Amino acid sequence: MRPFSHLITAANRLINLLEICNSPSQIYQIQAQLIVQNLYPDTDIAYHFITACQSLGLTDSAHLLYSQIQTPNVFICNTLIKAFSHTQSPLKSISIYTQMHKNSILPNHYTFPFVLKAFSDLRDLKRGQCVHNQIIKMGHFNDIYVQNSLLNVYASGGNMDLCRKVYDEMPQRDVVSWTVMITGYREAGKFDDALVAFEKMQYAGVVPNQVTMVNALSACSSFGAIGMGIWIHGFIKRRGWVVDVILGTSLIDMYGKCGRIEEGLAVFQSMKEKNVFTWNALIKGLALAKSGQEAVWWFSRMVQEGVKPDEVTLIGVLCACSHSGLVQMGQQIFSTILDGIYGFSPAIKHYACLVDLFARSGYLEEAFKIIKEMPFEPTKPVWGAFLAGCRAHGNLELSEFAAWKLIELQPENSSYYVVLSNLYALMGRWGDVEKVRMLMKERGLKKNLDLTHKATAFSSHRKDEERQERLETKHTDRELGTQKPGSRDNIVCLFVCLHCHDLQPGRPCQDISTPSTHMWARIKELLSLSSHQDLSVGQVMQISQGEAVSTNVLGVSQLSLVHVQNLSQLRLILLHYRRKEMRLFVLAGSHVNRNKLELELFLVQASKHSLRRRGEYASVDLHCRRTV
Repeated sequence: MRPFSHLITAANRLINLLEICNSPSQIYQIQAQLIVQNLYPDTDIAYHFITACQSLGLTDSAHLLYSQIQTPNVFICNTLIKAFSHTQSPLKSISIYTQMHKNSILPNHYTFPFVLKAFSDLRDLKRGQCVHNQIIKMGHFNDIYVQNSLLNVYASGGNMDLCRKVYDEMPQRDVVSWTVMITGYREAGKFDDALVAFEKMQYAGVVPNQVTMVNALSACSSFGAIGMGIWIHGFIKRRGWVVDVILGTSLIDMYGKCGRIEEGLAVFQSMKEKNVFTWNALIKGLALAKSGQEAVWWFSRMVQEGVKPDEVTLIGVLCACSHSGLVQMGQQIFSTILDGIYGFSPAIKHYACLVDLFARSGYLEEAFKIIKEMPFEPTKPVWGAFLAGCRAHGNLELSEFAAWKLIELQPENSSYYVVLSNLYALMGRWGDVEKVRMLMKERGLKKNLDLTHKATAFSSHRKDEERQERLETKHTDRELGTQKPGSRDNIVCLFVCLHCHDLQPGRPCQDISTPSTHMWARIKELLSLSSHQDLSVGQVMQISQGEAVSTNVLGVSQLSLVHVQNLSQLRLILLHYRRKEMRLFVLAGSHVNRNKLELELFLVQASKHSLRRRGEYASVDLHCRRTV
């Protein structure tokens, strides 16, 4: 019989081999030695063996050994849970965690991050919450790695309320905490919240990493926040970061979607390495900018450089041709897809682009023929593109046909009924208008108003050059900056719609000087409206610097109404108003771009947060109304 000391020597030798093992073949040789020398029950060897398997991705071998251990310890379980959490089998991580409870193996703070990662991958909020409760009971909630993992569970599951609750309870937050919040808000479609979180991250002094920047840039792309996107690009330059494929693609996508494709092209040309996603971002940006010929040129360059286009690439090129009226070029490109040159057949999205290409350019019969002959059932994008082209070119009969097809596809979408009703009204078919309205009523549908929770604006008539000059010279950033904080002679340039109240349709704008008492009555009436469908063109009114302003309007101690033209005005306004209680109504005219307006309001909120931190004032309510 072999001496016991020989087993110890053999075990130590195998452990040393496992620590330097770097190939599957070596693992299998060591596994054979474990079987021959009957060393499986040794938990120390098992731990090192499972660790080596985990580093090489040999999870099946690790799990086989684990199943033969009668009493595995928490370290072995943690290692195997970690191994499976990085594979396509997250359920096995959860299974091992469940077995730990059955075998009375107490988890530690290293166990939970990997178990929670499995729940994140599975989008399993319910069981994730159960583990959350166990974490609290076992006293592991204060571990920042556990907290970040909980954030990721709720964010990946789309429950940002629970995610924010965990976030607020964290005594300390690192870059991972902030990045998870920003990513969660972005994936939930709350792009403004994502950018606010990114702004607060800067105030907290936490340096973002590349993942943070990519998600913040994605939020900028979707929100149209070009100012923040430019700031992020500047931050990357100041830090001396290398703009790799991922970061560069995000920058190009942001610039393209925000209408600054020239800057995106500069980023593209400065990149040393590019992949198909980088090319796609550039081509889509050029398509949005209606630079069809340039998009086609870069597509040709892409093919010449040996980058294989994918389905998204061809969608971008076809959209570029459609937006620029390049019908013949678009046809040729679609033919190359049909010929299988790029290794795939046209999908329904490519046919939708082709229909849009013809319909947008007025070739309605050709577009209709494509719809009838394509090898797919027409979908919402197909009929939507066809309807848009028919309406643009005044073909009411085909528009009616397309609208009914859309209603068949989505009978719960009230906007299609509204389009159809408007078409019948244009055709003078008032009986059919009433039938559509009755159909909506029968199906419990109502006309939806396109109102945001934050921004609404009243529009005004176009002013002649003289009046515009008077407004711009009287209300300037320079004049605002010279006033003392707290003064009552506030600058207010307010665009208000009175069309639906006293004025008759088409009545010209009145003089700027309107009695302030009359104005306050109108303002009070307008601001009391929760929603309005018919706000349109109306009177331009102004509270001039010399007029007395009531301080009891709408039941608040201090009220100011400001029409903004640019970001610098908003910042000066915030610096100017440092009262302890005040309500600031920001109204924007129809000439203010919606995305730009949202960005300005976001930056105002960020500035407000900064001023609050310095204790300069208590609160400012921001309101902005916008008509449909």
